Amino acid sequence: MKKSQLVSIISIAAFILNLNSSVSAQSLYTQSGSDDPTWNYIMDNNLIPVGSNSTDGITGSTIDVNQDHSLISSSPYKNRVIQEETAIHTLGNSTVQRSSFHKWSRWYQEDGNTQVFRLFKDEINVRNDVWYKPRIEAELKDHVTGSTIKNGADWVEWSGTYTVLDPVKCTIFQIWGSGSSAIPLMLHMENDGRIRYNPRQGGSGWKTMVQDATNKSFHIRVRDYGNKYEVYLNGALFESRNYNRGSGGGHFRWGLYHSGEAVAKDFMMFVTGAQMRYSNDPDDTSAIGPDGYSYSVDESETVVFSDVPYDVAYGQDGQYEYLLEQTEDVPCTNGTFGNDPVPGVQKYCFTRESKVPYLGYPTPIPGIIEAENYDYGGAARSYMDDDSENNGDVNFREDQGVDIGVGAENVGHAIGWTQDNEWLEYTIQVSQTGMYDFDFLVASANNTGVLGINIDGTTLLTGVQIPQTGGWDEYSSITETAQLTAGEHVLRINIESGGFNIDNIKINNETLSINDFAKETLSIYPNPSLTGVFSLSSKIPFKVYSISGKLLIENNSDQIDLSKFSNGIYILRSGNKIVKLIK
Repeated sequence: MKKSQLVSIISIAAFILNLNSSVSAQSLYTQSGSDDPTWNYIMDNNLIPVGSNSTDGITGSTIDVNQDHSLISSSPYKNRVIQEETAIHTLGNSTVQRSSFHKWSRWYQEDGNTQVFRLFKDEINVRNDVWYKPRIEAELKDHVTGSTIKNGADWVEWSGTYTVLDPVKCTIFQIWGSGSSAIPLMLHMENDGRIRYNPRQGGSGWKTMVQDATNKSFHIRVRDYGNKYEVYLNGALFESRNYNRGSGGGHFRWGLYHSGEAVAKDFMMFVTGAQMRYSNDPDDTSAIGPDGYSYSVDESETVVFSDVPYDVAYGQDGQYEYLLEQTEDVPCTNGTFGNDPVPGVQKYCFTRESKVPYLGYPTPIPGIIEAENYDYGGAARSYMDDDSENNGDVNFREDQGVDIGVGAENVGHAIGWTQDNEWLEYTIQVSQTGMYDFDFLVASANNTGVLGINIDGTTLLTGVQIPQTGGWDEYSSITETAQLTAGEHVLRINIESGGFNIDNIKINNETLSINDFAKETLSIYPNPSLTGVFSLSSKIPFKVYSISGKLLIENNSDQIDLSKFSNGIYILRSGNKIVKLIK
């Protein structure tokens, strides 16, 4: 975006955390250097003057943001560049321009497209006599004068995705006016995780937008017409209100505005891809998709299928048409979706991984759930992992964040490198209601691991202790019993306490066994195949499918050649025989 293209959508992905919070928070960034001196030392030695704007600032440690962390990489705004015109409002200077940002790195810095906002224990505001309102906020000024939007636009809009890890009481967004009496809107975060709408003018009408945002994401969009605003939560209109700005100007602010008391603890917030747009911005490319979807292509272009079932949303600005579980290329047009969701507006296609079984069908129960065959759907929908990297040592599902290694007896795969509060989901089909034995094949070099099982969101097993098995490659079974009801369900493995590997779960009951449901198989060698070429014991007719059910090969031969296809899982069918091929 050019410098002249000031203010439009300020699109923000914000991440709030305590500096001494959990492992998942720590993996979001690394820190080097020191944040000394203390606030008391700063005040005692007049390093920040009281009652005036400081031009010196204070430097601090360097925060290196992990751009591959799922909280950052999943933001639809991750590729947006921070606008050059951005200024910051600090507790020691009301307007700091970009050329002086480096002097204020104790409170503000940028890493790539991510802004880092920090406040520290005991700090107060010293620039003026509003002592107990320390703040570090970014701003893009003066998008409106009176009720007139600049540049002849009908409106100017701010939007962003917030992810809260450790709530701290502060204002996280405001439409600022010329003086506090002209502020028409604030959004607040409370210590208990509530996100609250404050209409500000009139003093009444506070509403809770999110009951508890702890460890959750939510999407906010605010459109300012000059004398009216609209607030959207997760794409739906939450509140609309007329207001009187008067003759003064106005702009958006985002960051940490800690009101009413000195800062009680060190904390910081990350803001990724801050931008804005006007209604008439001719060069606007701010594609805004539904929550959880990522931009794919512009209208009239084509979404290209890449062997993973996906959902497609078509539209813009909160209005979308959807196609689910697609396994072919999808043209991004009105004709494809059967409707124009936003007439007269540039539209886009957004995608996400479909929430479907990995093998293309639910795992039959009684049966074996292979831990690595968790459902498609991606992070936070089919699995939750401590980071976005596959830290395993095998070439399998490398584009996912789940950590996969070699399985028991060096055969197949297993889930490893487990951390607290991770989970994986599997779609299953239970043949009949009854009591079932759950045999967990696990390995651990310690005895700290604990797992649990949920069915359709309800706890089935919890507190299952993982014993020390003799090492990470020494697998043994532990058995628990629970009741399952007939039908299709989603089973979740909860890593209640990490530090173990899991290869599979064998689920049996007294009247049915896995062997009752075993399909006749074929003699194939090698499987897995490093080259993608598999040999059969004799010449037979067969078909090979991708795991999403797309036919790839139909032949009559004693050899299967998948060398031109990517590494992964394939399904071989010959008559009533079914075999999983691993390349």
